[in-house]
Amino acid sequence: MNIGIISSDIFKKHDTSEMKDNGLYIHPESPQRIDSITEYLQDKEVWKIAEKIQTKEISDEYLLKVHTPEYLKSLNEFCQNGGGRINEDTVTSQESPLIAKIAAGSVLQAVDYVMTNKLKKIFCIVRPPGHHAIPNQSMGFCLFSNISLGAVYAMSKYNAQRIMIIDWDAHHGNGTEKIFYDNEKVLTVSLHQYPFWPFTGKLEDFGLDKGYGYNLNIPVPEAFTDELYIESFDKIIAPVARKFKPELIFLAAGYDAHHSDTLAGLNLTSPIYDYLTKKVVDLSEELCQGKLIACLEGGYNLEALAKGVYSTINLMQFPDYTIKEKWNHEKRDNKETMLKLINSISENHPLLK
Repeated sequence: MNIGIISSDIFKKHDTSEMKDNGLYIHPESPQRIDSITEYLQDKEVWKIAEKIQTKEISDEYLLKVHTPEYLKSLNEFCQNGGGRINEDTVTSQESPLIAKIAAGSVLQAVDYVMTNKLKKIFCIVRPPGHHAIPNQSMGFCLFSNISLGAVYAMSKYNAQRIMIIDWDAHHGNGTEKIFYDNEKVLTVSLHQYPFWPFTGKLEDFGLDKGYGYNLNIPVPEAFTDELYIESFDKIIAPVARKFKPELIFLAAGYDAHHSDTLAGLNLTSPIYDYLTKKVVDLSEELCQGKLIACLEGGYNLEALAKGVYSTINLMQFPDYTIKEKWNHEKRDNKETMLKLINSISENHPLLK
């Protein structure tokens, strides 16, 4: 069965042109991100054989299951008046609320396809991204919490009882964490640089009330590279997934942990995204009949972004693709820190005890 891809030029209409210079966008979350991905993919086999799925606008009914009516009203009014910088990081245009609704709705469209077994795996190439948005405000380039809305939809429409969200973006998925922090039906896992913006995502943040134990943070110190991520998947993420036994896995696919991306301070190389995707794909096949929905988050070096998305889409379609295991290895002192981190999580997280 071929994978599905949701992509459209309509996502370029979320215009961050406040910071345009000589035809090029300086703001990192720009329409150029969509162009760089699709141009790189267009001559690849996986792009040619993947089923192209139409975008879909989310209804207010489902949008309001995560976001507050006050926030929606203020966002619409701000953008109707011309848009601009809605907060320190996030730039909007008049069409941004509609495009954000289409980005979120496209994730719901993916849920429909996967939960009705039309397809097993789908990658949503959408923007604006979503994992920093919280119920009552935009944040960190994000307007609506795309994956959170997809997870709530899967629980509401398809009665899904166990959903896992794996977030490998360099920045902590604070919005996703906040939305599900007291929810035992959604296991949120974030592998991110720490301490770093948005300055959340501590190791000891395990969740609250019924959600205690269903939030897992892997806070990575600056300058760490491939080897830590390999160890983290094998020793932490895979065991937690097997204990939780998700019915559906979402992947918050950000590519700003790459060494060439200046918006973070991690040093991943391009081949690691083959490995990371292979691990997530294998978990989906083992635990939830292959049900996997990936959604674009960060990634601002356009070349690294395009190659990263290709790695993920290619391994989703061809899980037996030969991976070149040429990893960057840590220095001795970093390795000692890495092992202490992994051991601390293994010893203290409620799902790993």
